[in-house]
Amino acid sequence: LFELLVLWKTYKLLVRSFVFGLLMPSHGFQGLRPHRRIVLWVALCFLTVLAPRVGLAIAVVVVLASLGLVIATGTDGSESNCVATSGMRLTLPNFLVLATIFTDAVFLILAPTILPWLSSRMFLGISVALSVVWLLVVTLPLAVGGYAAEQRNLGISVLYHASLQLLRRCTALPVAAALLVAVIEGGPGELFFALLLLYFGTTCAIGFALQGTENMPATLGLDLTLPPLYLGGMAVAQFVLLITELTCPSVLSKAASSALAPCWVLGYPRLVGRIIEPKWMPMLREAASILPATYWIGMW
Repeated sequence: LFELLVLWKTYKLLVRSFVFGLLMPSHGFQGLRPHRRIVLWVALCFLTVLAPRVGLAIAVVVVLASLGLVIATGTDGSESNCVATSGMRLTLPNFLVLATIFTDAVFLILAPTILPWLSSRMFLGISVALSVVWLLVVTLPLAVGGYAAEQRNLGISVLYHASLQLLRRCTALPVAAALLVAVIEGGPGELFFALLLLYFGTTCAIGFALQGTENMPATLGLDLTLPPLYLGGMAVAQFVLLITELTCPSVLSKAASSALAPCWVLGYPRLVGRIIEPKWMPMLREAASILPATYWIGMW
């Protein structure tokens, strides 16, 4: 009987995660009342269904506008949702996050030359699985609302925080690239991949409130945390460069797009505030952000 009750509650939480996940990305839209955010999100979804590429292009504009409003008004709450530290332990999560700073830069340089790999069925299947897991994980805090015990356990769960942080920090760019390539190539699954990319990209870029680290347990071993607003802006800059690399033949456009990431990294402390982190981290982040820009400007 106990196992049946546990399975039933798990089933309900999964269903709630799915239902909340349908409208959850609208939470990140700024400058609108809640019901208008939902209307805008539903309109973006319908437009993506009717014309996937047009819908995704308009979604990029909406995300950029929302990000700009957040910076102008400071209403995201990301700073209060980030536990910062000026030290770093020698742990696997810290190593993975540190390595991803440079692997993302290398990935952006190599993206146009590894199209066959990005479009392979195996890589696409892995990317779809990771994006679905991400959407379930990021909606869990909403799904457990009203369940006091589950809410408390989720807040201190090492597995939950590890999934949330490592999926966001280590897999976002390759997953988005695989889904984008699937949309560009078209085919019978284009609509599904476009909608999945819409959900995945929106939650990564402006899902600030669901990516906080204030309750992250120390036993996870992740010290290199960054504010959700910073990660969101960096995701937008990287996604724009990725879209330009895979859809635009002009080297000048790629060079111009590659300048977004270093501008964001250098401008964030002046626009929002300094990030509390090890003293050597800003230099690493700046160096990594400049790598794709150096490559594409050199190619131009």
